[in-house]
This record gives sequence, structure tokens and C-alpha cells, in this order.
Amino acid sequence: MMGNSLTTPPPRPERCDACGKPDALPTIYRPGGLEYLCPACTSRAALRDSAGAHLHALLWPAVETWAQHWHAAGLKPGDLAALLDLEGGYWHPLGALAREGGAEDAVREMLEPKRD
Repeated sequence: MMGNSLTTPPPRPERCDACGKPDALPTIYRPGGLEYLCPACTSRAALRDSAGAHLHALLWPAVETWAQHWHAAGLKPGDLAALLDLEGGYWHPLGALAREGGAEDAVREMLEPKRD
């Protein structure tokens, strides 16, 4: 028999896994992940996920065009995947080709005002 939502007690607030505030509730916002997040950290997590989805939507067409072009030129899918992994490593702070500060330094550089 399923529990009645009117008789099931609400979740008890816990400490936020991100900032430690005491008003956190269980939040599932990524596959396989349950975190206790306060309202502010829940908002930041949702914004971060939205930004990631937006970046993916912007990059997909460019990467798709690139892959089709180089596959038609004779590269195998595995070769293209290896190159894509290397490019991803450029942005990751632990990647083989990453600059010292990784993606954070790259983003900061991109956000600096352009000098003439």
C-alpha cells in the first residue's frame, strides 16, 4: 500500500552539502545524485545545470559539423573522439593540455574587456 502524502511527514531539514546552512532539503537534480541543498544552493545548482545545457546546445552544431567534415576527409570516429577528448581536457583543470588554471582561467580571460 502506498503512503498517503497527507499522513507522510515532510522531510526533515538537514545541513546543506554545499554551504553548511541548516535549512537544506533533499534535492535530486543530477542522475544518481541526492544532495541536501539550502534554497540558495538549490538555485545555484539549477542555474549551473541550465548554463551547462545551454553550452551543450551551442556547441553541438559546431562539433557535429566538424565531425562530419573530418570524417568525410577520412578520419575514423575513434580518431575524432580522441581529439574531442583532448579538447575537453584543455578546459578541465586536470587535463593534459590544460593551462595552469584550467577552465576557470580561460573563462576569466574571455570575460576581460577587449583591448584595442
